[in-house]
Amino acid sequence: MTHSTMADVSPAELVADALVRWGDPELAPEGVVVGPTTDAQQQGGVITLSAAGLPLMEKYAPLQWMRCQIRCLAGTLDTAENMSQGVYRDLNGRHRLRCRMKSTDSWYLIHLTNVTAGPSMHYDSPETWETLLFAEILLSTDAVGAIGAA
Repeated sequence: MTHSTMADVSPAELVADALVRWGDPELAPEGVVVGPTTDAQQQGGVITLSAAGLPLMEKYAPLQWMRCQIRCLAGTLDTAENMSQGVYRDLNGRHRLRCRMKSTDSWYLIHLTNVTAGPSMHYDSPETWETLLFAEILLSTDAVGAIGAA
């Protein structure tokens, strides 16, 4: 069996799916996004995800440790702060989550999530506030079957 590589799996996409699938659906009015967001999304309240730092591949198992940057952007500090508290509640200490990577329609298992930094509050721009969190994620680099598959 050939194992996937880091380039095959998007940890940020998997964390986004975990937040959408198991988190509060009303947490971010403008949604959960992998990558850049528009000014309107940021002012309305959006969570944006990206990889943060060099992932670590396990040597003898199809697993990858990665660090995910989670930016909660909103037009007011209280909205940004509420989003970050919700992300912490919904993501920290979760384990064995089956998540879909949207770009390939493949499913992967997140074995463990731990929020390791944040939320820290920042004045982002004259129009937005930001709260920032970082999470460490242990995920499988081998795809698993879809939900309901034998």
